[in-house]
Amino acid sequence: MKLPRVLYVEDDENDVFFIRHAMKSARVRYELVVAVDGREAQDYLAGKDGYADRTLHPLPCLVLLDLNVPIVPGLELLRWMREQPELVSIPVVIFSASGQGCDREHARSMGATDYLLKPGDMTKLPSLLEQLETLLPQG
Repeated sequence: MKLPRVLYVEDDENDVFFIRHAMKSARVRYELVVAVDGREAQDYLAGKDGYADRTLHPLPCLVLLDLNVPIVPGLELLRWMREQPELVSIPVVIFSASGQGCDREHARSMGATDYLLKPGDMTKLPSLLEQLETLLPQG
């Protein structure tokens, strides 16, 4: 059985490491694919260049998006996704260290499905990842 795919847009190797570790602890049932900047995420989502084969690179069921990624920042990527008819239904969860209310409100007004604050205590990551499973297709 193929697992639902989650695209994690994150340039910090430490955050990616902790998410992968937390996935094992949480025993979540999805495959994590990482894009290190907004342009790579756009290429993946658009099926461009090395991502053209949708058998190997299917569209994700969810995008987990950091706001501060290089080349194409998180909010620009979110805006672009919401302008693409084939991507508009994919849930986008902002996963940010910014707890500022204005960032949260801005992201939601642009079409973010949810906004999760990166925990200072990494032992809380597994429970956050389990919350994401409610947004994935069940099967």
